[in-house]
This record gives sequence, C-alpha cells and structure tokens, in this order.
Amino acid sequence: MNLVLSNTPQYIQTVDFVRMQDWGWTSPVNELPKFSYTKGDRLPEVIPYQIYVRDIYMNSLLLGYSNLTLKATVIYETATQNWIILPQEIRERAINSSAVILDLALQPIVFSDLATGYHRAYIKFSIFATKSDVEEELTTYNFPVEFRVFDEGHFFYPHEFVLIKSPYQINFQNFFIKGNQWKVIVPKGIRVGNFNGEIIGLENGGTMIQGSGIAEFFFSLDYDTIMDILNQSPDLIMGIQVLYTHREYTIPVRIILSGDVYPNQLFFSVANGFTDGEKRVYINHQGTYSITRPSWLKIIKVSGSQRSILVSVISPDSFGTGVYQGDIKLRFTDKTISIPVTLNAYDGFNLGLKNDEIVFSKSMVPFEFYTDRTDTHIRLSLLLEGDATKSFRFEYEIPFFKKKAIYDISSMLSRMMMFDDFQMASYQKRSLNFLYLTVQEIKQGLPIREYRTSGIPIMKGLKPAIFSGQAILQGKGILSRFTKYGIGVVNVISKGGAFSYFIRKNNDIVREVEQENAAIATIYIHFKDFEVQPGDLIEFVLQAGTTTLEKVFSIVPDKGRSTMIFYENEYGLTSSIEMTGEVRIEREMSKRNEKNSVQDFLFTRSFNTAYEEKLWINTGYLFADQQVEIAELNAAVHAWFYQENERVDMVPVSKKQVKVDTEDFLLDYDLEFIINRKNHAQDYYF
Repeated sequence: MNLVLSNTPQYIQTVDFVRMQDWGWTSPVNELPKFSYTKGDRLPEVIPYQIYVRDIYMNSLLLGYSNLTLKATVIYETATQNWIILPQEIRERAINSSAVILDLALQPIVFSDLATGYHRAYIKFSIFATKSDVEEELTTYNFPVEFRVFDEGHFFYPHEFVLIKSPYQINFQNFFIKGNQWKVIVPKGIRVGNFNGEIIGLENGGTMIQGSGIAEFFFSLDYDTIMDILNQSPDLIMGIQVLYTHREYTIPVRIILSGDVYPNQLFFSVANGFTDGEKRVYINHQGTYSITRPSWLKIIKVSGSQRSILVSVISPDSFGTGVYQGDIKLRFTDKTISIPVTLNAYDGFNLGLKNDEIVFSKSMVPFEFYTDRTDTHIRLSLLLEGDATKSFRFEYEIPFFKKKAIYDISSMLSRMMMFDDFQMASYQKRSLNFLYLTVQEIKQGLPIREYRTSGIPIMKGLKPAIFSGQAILQGKGILSRFTKYGIGVVNVISKGGAFSYFIRKNNDIVREVEQENAAIATIYIHFKDFEVQPGDLIEFVLQAGTTTLEKVFSIVPDKGRSTMIFYENEYGLTSSIEMTGEVRIEREMSKRNEKNSVQDFLFTRSFNTAYEEKLWINTGYLFADQQVEIAELNAAVHAWFYQENERVDMVPVSKKQVKVDTEDFLLDYDLEFIINRKNHAQDYYF
C-alpha cells in the first residue's frame, strides 16, 4: 500500500487510507541509543526515552476505526537474540486518547553476556485498529538500538570521525579512551586538543599520545597542513590508530572540504520494506534556522559544536515502486539552503540476499544488475565483519555490457571467512560473520540508484537444510562408523544463538543439553563416555522448532589399528573420520645443502637436509554413505591426527586416492597425505 506520513492529507499515488500522525522521541542526549561497553566494566546508566505519536486517536475514529492497540516487539538484525527486555506496558496497551506517550528506559543489564563485537536491533512499535471487523496495522515506527562490546580493558569512542573544513569553521570531535598502556597515533593534518598528558611528535608529521586509565580530548584539523593535503585529495580518508599491549584498532577519519552543508544532496533507497537508515547532514552556515521537509522524511536537529541534522525515511513499507523527490530547506535569516533528496523505491537488484536468513557462500548466485541508461557502471562496496578485530572491506567498479552486469563474490567471501584452528575439545562462536553491502549505479561520478543491505549472517560452504534457523552443518543423514574409542564431531548452527540437543543410545536418551550463546558450535562426542559396544547406534538429535535433525553413528568392532583423522570441512569447522586400515610413512630426500668454513685455523662443516614425509593410510571398511566424508576430506585445506599427544598436521593429496571395490556394500580407500611437521614450514592455513 502507498501511504503518506503527515499531519495533512497528501497523496503519492493511490492511498488506501491516510496516516495523520507524527512519531517522535526525546532523550537527555538527543541521539539514538548507541551503547559502548567494555567486558568487565560497569554497565552504562539507565537512559530514559519518550516515544510519542500525535493525532492518531481522533483521526482514526473519524476514519471509522476503533479498538486502537499499540504493540511493540524487538527485531534483531544480528544473530544474538534476546538482549532487549521490554516492559509489559510497552509490549501491548490500548489507546484511548490522542496523547500517546511511551516511557522507555534502556539499560543493557543482560548485555554483560554478549560476545565482543557489534549487536544491532530495533524496537518496532505498531498501532493496530479494527474497521468492519478486520484488524489493520495503521502505522509503525522502528526505534534502532546499537551496542558494541569491546574486550576487557579496550575501550574508545567514537569508532569513526568526520572532520570538516568549511568557509565558516573547522569542526572538532571529542574522543574518549580507557584502558591500560594505550597509545593513540594521529596522522599529519589532525590536531589534538585538551589533552593534559604527553604528546610526542613523529617524524612523518603526525603525533603520538600515550597514557593509562581514562582520558578525554578532541581532534580537529590543522588548517594550514590540511589545506595542502585536501588540495591533492578533496575527499580524503585517514586513520587514527589505537594501540593496546596486545590489540590494535584503526579509526577511519574522513576529511571533507565543505560548503554551507555537507553533503549537499541525499539519496535513499527502499526495497522490500527495508531502507538504508538515517543519514547525517552537517550544517556549516552559522545562525539559527528552521526546517521544511517532504512528508516522507523525518528530521532530528543535533546542536552543539558540530551542528547537524539526522534524516531518515519515516516508513519504508509505505512506498510503491518508483522515484520520489523532494527538498529539505534550511531557512536562515540571510539565505535558504536547499538539499535535494531522491528516494528510489524498488524491488532491489537481483542479489539473492535477504536480511532474515543465513547466506552460504558456495550457494550464492552471481549478482545481476540491469539498467536502461547509458554511460553508467556499478559500484559495489562490501564489508565482511567478524569479531571486533577482524573485518574486510572491498570496493569494486563493474561495467555494464549490453545493459547487464554480472559479478560473483562467493569465492572471495569464502577466502575471507577464515576460522581458527579448532584444537580444543569443544568450540563455540557466539555470532556469525556479517555482510554489509552497498550497490550504486554511478553516472558521471554520482550515484543515481542505490541499494543497501546490512547485517546479513553469512558462512562458508553450501546451504544445508535449515529449520527454525537451525541446521546440522556436516554429515546430516550420513551413517558414519566408529569404534568405541572414536570421537564423532557434529557442527551445529543456530541463528538465534542458542539451541538444545540430546544424544540417544539405542533409542534411549543418555544426554540432554541446553546450549546458550552459541551461533556456531562444534560438539565432540567421545563414544567411550557412553559405554558403547559393537552394534550400538548413537544418535545426535537437534531440536529445531517442531522438527528434529539427526546424525547417526554406528559402533563397529575394535580393530588392530585405529587412527582418528580430523580435518577442516567446507564450512571451516572440524570434522572427523576414523580409519582402521594399514598405515605407513615414507620419507623422500629432496635437498641437501653443505657449508664449509675456516676461521682461526678452525675448520667447520655444517649441512641442512630438506625432506618430505608422506603418510599412506587405508581407511578400513566404510559404509557407502561415507563416500561424502572421503570427498570432503580430500578437498580439505588441511587435516591432522595425534601421536603420543603431539599433533601432526598434513595435507591431503587427492590425486592419488585409490578406491577399492567390494561386493558387500562396504568400501575402503587408500589415501595419501603430505606430513607437515612444525619444524618444517608448517603453513597451510590459507
């Protein structure tokens, strides 16, 4: 439906009914809730907000509505869930007057268990009413909440800077830092002010600040120096480095040479009910001003030393497909400044990405872009975010050929998503990797069409069968065989960050687990813990909503030899297979270097021999189902086994795999590996 948010009836095209109210909110600091928290620190104070909506009651009665009800829910944009608790009076309440004011106090009490990194959500307020015995949603408002958790002792804020030089002023931004033995390295052209400690000049023209504990100061531009730099690069991005004893962070700083306002035009996109969030316009012209705006925009004034306005689309699900244009007018006493705004409402590019589901890199289809214009190209910017210290940012320019552009990022994303080497008895990851994507169609250097999507959970590998946001990532439906001394591995993903499972032995439940705070979990099953005997069946059962997912292990008789092989599967997680056949190791001499020297009548001779060790192993008989596991093992980047408590790393050589046929539905394989010991160039973590 196409609707207009305004106090006055206005129409875009066809309007089912006119919304005649205006959402708003207040807070002591007059900005949206963005918390920063250091693990082990005191939690932030309670911050009160008032959410209000005007004119909804009487205007709705005039339009024939009754039984107005407000409902509030929390929509989580990242995998970790349930970290915002809404009071009952906010979750649902009847509306019987025009003065609808909601008191909302946010304190991140339950945030203390959050993993390091970003966590985003929004509180969705919706007003429903009844007309002709049919309940309708009259209006919605999304109240965003952002929370960032730092490692203990590592805290700084903000996490990015925009420093502007205009004809009227040079702005400055406050900076807060906390921790032990920190250093801040500031590049040439940026000045540090209001700092009481030691400032050290660097040879490259920059400065270094160091200290411990809490400090607060500000950054601004060194006018003479920055003008020389900006003459070469008008839109410059620099970096301020924050160094702790064992961690290093980079704060991006955008340097802008600006006029009265920056930017001087805005672009919004709406697709599938999503928009690209609020945008900030910096006000450099001095003096008081008033604002007029299109009815589909919301504007918040931000006062202080760095004046700005925050601009956002009021309701992204209120637009039909098309282009909407308007002007924000800032009326000063001496002049009026117009800021053109373009909103593109469309179904989005054919990206195959949805904010509400997990994307798997090997199942991604190439992006396709189409245009009816000439002399344009696609600019694709993506950010892959892991934890607080791992992020990868790339930007690509993609040309159109016959009005079509195709680009595949799946293999690149797979390489970027590197997981740690899982040597521990169990592995848990509280959140997934997240993909942030911006696609712009560029003409003469300016974006004329734009689409953004953010916080999409993404993993390596092919997409499994997912039920209620949960899946067994490897081996579902495969019957694997182990001896009673073997170790089975199950990899589970849960978008909600929690799941429950149980283990059955011959249909009897022998273990039940409620797993919390784990979006990804590698679960090791030591079969001897369950006193298994040959012929027993062990089932891992994941409860996914009303559906159960199983992985089954068959216990076979002990063999004279058994080797547990662990390997990294296509998801970057650990898998295992037990091999009970013959093992032999071959050593091939490949190089011998000798060095002879004479000094002070002393003759010395030394030599270094390089060699390569190869492991040949027969799997022993496997079930036919396990052909999938053998194929996955041979495709692994690396594998390993343990010998006398020492880990031996190796690389599969898939070209020399030999399959031995049998007539009894069992298979065995001869496999070859290159052993890669620690003291011989162990480096296969690509």
